[in-house]
Amino acid sequence: MRITVASTNARGESSEWGYVTLFDGIFRTVEAQENAETAAEVVNDRSARILNSWGGRVHPVIIDTSPRTETRFRTSTCASTRKGGSPGSGTPRTGAS
Repeated sequence: MRITVASTNARGESSEWGYVTLFDGIFRTVEAQENAETAAEVVNDRSARILNSWGGRVHPVIIDTSPRTETRFRTSTCASTRKGGSPGSGTPRTGAS
């Protein structure tokens, strides 16, 4: 799946970036963002975990679309989280782009 994000800030400046994911927990290069990689994996039929890496630090986002609640995005900064784990462990694997 190809993800593309296009935005315009308050000053009217536009930007666009994106990445490709197979939801396999492997980091892949983010296009148009320097030193950035993203790994995504399915948690269950209603949730996905997306891990964004900038300069070696990983910032996880959990997307929960459970019917009990509105779609939720939970984020946190894991300064000690480094790449090199496996899917489902909270630390994604590294891989070729």
